[in-house]
Amino acid sequence: MTSEGEYNASLKEVELLSRLSMLAFCVKGTETEPNVSWNNLKQLFIQESNTWSCYNRDPQHQFVILNKVNPLEYWHWVYKLISTSVGLNLELNRCFGIKNVADLVALRDLKQLEELDVSVCDDIEYLIGIDESNKDSQDSFNTLKKLNLFILKGMKKIYRGPTPSTGFFGQLRILDVYGCNQIKNIFSANLLLAIKRLEHLRVQYCSSLKEIVGGENEDEVPGDHSCLLPQLKTLELNYLRSLTSFYQGDIPISCPLENIYVSKCKNLKKFPLAPQTASHLQTFKAETDWFDALEWADQSHHAIFQPFFETWSEEVASISLTSASAVENNTREELAKTQETKKVEGEVAQPTPEISVEEL
Repeated sequence: MTSEGEYNASLKEVELLSRLSMLAFCVKGTETEPNVSWNNLKQLFIQESNTWSCYNRDPQHQFVILNKVNPLEYWHWVYKLISTSVGLNLELNRCFGIKNVADLVALRDLKQLEELDVSVCDDIEYLIGIDESNKDSQDSFNTLKKLNLFILKGMKKIYRGPTPSTGFFGQLRILDVYGCNQIKNIFSANLLLAIKRLEHLRVQYCSSLKEIVGGENEDEVPGDHSCLLPQLKTLELNYLRSLTSFYQGDIPISCPLENIYVSKCKNLKKFPLAPQTASHLQTFKAETDWFDALEWADQSHHAIFQPFFETWSEEVASISLTSASAVENNTREELAKTQETKKVEGEVAQPTPEISVEEL
């Protein structure tokens, strides 16, 4: 401590503690890369002003949480800790100054990224944008199994770039998109071909979404429809007021769906399930009026899927609204208090009831 009462501790001093496994400290700035070695550190907690970020590793997983910071400035404080031996969960919450997660990943080869959670990062334009400057970062998404996107107001597309390399998103099992109001579709046609193992897809409150799979024209979607999302088991579509189709045109949905949940998608007039889908289907839950008004390519298809149909119960319909303040404040914590989220690994969550605000 100085004579003025200020602390002047050096990280180089900490480096001498060879057995140190947990470290928490406050910093005034993060622009300069710390010139230290973190050989045995398994937990790191950094606090700066009113923000905090952390790293944690256990024998099975490791976690990086960057909260209310510019990730491009903070990355050098944690990337040296990242182990290549266990899977990585990366969470970006309320971050700024980053338009493209691929630019962050390109700073460190992340061959073990398994889960990516991006929430309330208003500067994101493309979750993954690939060009010559970061093309090698594509490989970092080959191991990704779970992707959560939450209230990304500026995001125009999930992926922008050339046809993805072999393996890109090849392990993706779960995709959850909530409150991303600028996106027009979830998958481009060229991205869809790379996604072979997706099992659970949930999309909610994306006010501009028109199609799940989009392209410049219908010819971009392959003629062999059985190769499109060939392992998709659960599909949830909730509060998508602009959604008009799953694929562009009247291409049949041939995924081996077991559970379908649709709520408040009033402009989705056609849901062209291929008859063979019924061999896997267990539950088709939606509003009765919507199901009865569906336009089928063959009216006999209505009778095929009718035995699986369930309407939303009055109990579910009367669930109290997610508070407007939670939505407007865009906080995961407040939303967690007002809605119990049941993960797709177990029971699929009921749709969030209609909210009073015009847009998220």
